Amino acid sequence: MNYITDELTWHEVRALTTEQKKARRKAQKNASAKAYRATPEGKAKDLARAKRWKENNPERYKQRTKQYQIDNEPRLKQWRKDYYQSTLTNYVVYKHTSPEGAVYIGSGTNRRPYSWSRSTEWHAAFNKDTVKVKILREYFTREDAYAYEAELIKSIGLSNLVNVDTPDISKHINKNDDIASYNTSTKNSTQAA
Repeated sequence: MNYITDELTWHEVRALTTEQKKARRKAQKNASAKAYRATPEGKAKDLARAKRWKENNPERYKQRTKQYQIDNEPRLKQWRKDYYQSTLTNYVVYKHTSPEGAVYIGSGTNRRPYSWSRSTEWHAAFNKDTVKVKILREYFTREDAYAYEAELIKSIGLSNLVNVDTPDISKHINKNDDIASYNTSTKNSTQAA
């Protein structure tokens, strides 16, 4: 028999020691408080209490926040990296077409076809509200996606596309690079241009 969580008769409760009764009352109080906090009213009160504490103790709040960041920095850094990696499950080669007949072939992560941060040539030919996006192929490696994009652009012909130039794979990829250094190298190359 568990004297803390089980329902007891009046005689069984009277048979408990003082320490057992205190432990039982404490457990019951914690359980009812936990159940109350799960309600919307309880959550609102908890938030209000936390907000008041933050306003009344700004220095302690800063210290706690800073200490939390210091203690959890490796974990948070790993979480950010894992989250970013999970959004980049694969690489795609895609095609944008406009109602006027303009065509653009591109490649990148699986989010790139829906990103509208583009060149002025692209914005002159396309409207982000009317552009049609078609995923042509999916790849697990960047190299394969760039190679297929270059092959596709050469077969269609650069003059028939909105693309400014054919991608040079060696300019973008170094097989030993990871995503962070790839992003840095592309930023540096765009700033230099």
